[in-house]
Amino acid sequence: MNNSNNTIDVKLAFPLQKGVITLLFGIILWFIPPPSGLSANAWHMFAIFATTIFAIILKVMPMGAVTMIALIFSALTGVTPLSAKGETVGALSGFANATIWLIGIAMFISRAVIKTGLGRRVALWFISKCGSNMLGVAYGLALSDLVLGPGIPSASARGGGIMYPITQSIATAYNSEPGATARRAGAFLMICVSQIDAIVCTMFLTAMAGNPLIAELARSQGIEISWTTWFVGAIVPGIASLILIPLTLYFI
Repeated sequence: MNNSNNTIDVKLAFPLQKGVITLLFGIILWFIPPPSGLSANAWHMFAIFATTIFAIILKVMPMGAVTMIALIFSALTGVTPLSAKGETVGALSGFANATIWLIGIAMFISRAVIKTGLGRRVALWFISKCGSNMLGVAYGLALSDLVLGPGIPSASARGGGIMYPITQSIATAYNSEPGATARRAGAFLMICVSQIDAIVCTMFLTAMAGNPLIAELARSQGIEISWTTWFVGAIVPGIASLILIPLTLYFI
């Protein structure tokens, strides 16, 4: 009679070793006595925040899962109440912020633009109209980034997901590869795209995830910055920079 051992492979949704290290890190911080002048509640909030960042750095779980766990834990332990009480900020208070919803909706739109290939088609259309020479190609890429900026609140999504593959393809078409032929087209275009992407990030409130935080800090000081206010304030220096950057780099 043959005896067969049946084994069941259990695969965790996260690396166990990194998860244990993160848990120990959080427990140690949690039970360290708070420094003088700092309340226990404030120290526990710091412990949750530091552990969340630590888990994101170690890539224990996706960022969304880690932050959701931290949010639930802070509510369950009473560090932050579910809703605001007096001057105490609630765990869900951020969801009442209109700017956060604005950036969230822009994120959904950006995924649609990338997944459907609309961003790529927009970029190629501008290049076809402006790309009679290398400087024209750079301005075509700049116009593409400018048009896509308001709807894609992520420099990495625009630059890495849309602009970089197109720029790389153009450089390859000009037989420009890293090394001896880099300055033929690739080096110029890559530097242009990286600088242009940074400029576009500053031109729209929804062009970068960090911009709403700036608006929120300004609001806490009594200064209201809407999407239109931000755009009107940034359009002149932004357009000037988009015109000058490719031209300057072209002659360097």
